[in-house]
Amino acid sequence: MAALWEAPDASTTALMASFYDTYARTPRDPAALRAGQLTLLTSPRFAHPH
Repeated sequence: MAALWEAPDASTTALMASFYDTYARTPRDPAALRAGQLTLLTSPRFAHPH
């Protein structure tokens, strides 16, 4: 996976860690990406952009 634009380091690292953790257990790209996104959305640190 690669970004087409600059992305914040902390949130990108957290998203990719969650993505690969899920992908290792269930190798389905869309489901793993969704799980990573939901993890960030429910995290107090990353739920709000400001």
